[in-house]
Amino acid sequence: MKEPDKLRVGVTKLLVVEGTHEVYAFRGCFDSNVQVISCDGKDKLAQFLARFSKSAGFESQIERVVVILDNDLDPAATEAYALKAFALLSTPNCQFVAVPDVATTGMFEDLLLPDNVLPVACMTVSSLTAKSMNGKARMQAWLATQAPGRMLGSAIQEGFVKLNGPKFESLVTRLRSALLT
Repeated sequence: MKEPDKLRVGVTKLLVVEGTHEVYAFRGCFDSNVQVISCDGKDKLAQFLARFSKSAGFESQIERVVVILDNDLDPAATEAYALKAFALLSTPNCQFVAVPDVATTGMFEDLLLPDNVLPVACMTVSSLTAKSMNGKARMQAWLATQAPGRMLGSAIQEGFVKLNGPKFESLVTRLRSALLT
């Protein structure tokens, strides 16, 4: 089991992401007063926030908490899940940011696909009984050809995945706005 992340000195804002892949993606996108931290999965968000809010310095140091979660299947349920987790925090300055966007079904990988993966015939559904691939599956299939053996986080860190596309930049802009308000 990995060592839990600790609150860094001088941090006043917390950006909570679902997984370590997103930590790599957002590292360096914000000022040093923003700490990007993974809750290790949407299903662990409430537990993570409850535990992390008890960290030394959290109550006196953290002014703003922003959580981004994938709208995998049900955008309304995802937002409700985040708001329920916020109820466990003593700070009223919490905001949810949906990925890929408000009321849009999808996931973080869906933001990255247009700027990294060209549509490929073999990656589309060719059978009437086959399920269409979601963004995670398409991204991992592409990574298997571009950076064999790497998961998304290491591929981001090593520069195989571009983070300068309009959809990713739009998300960063929404996050900056959420961190400021």
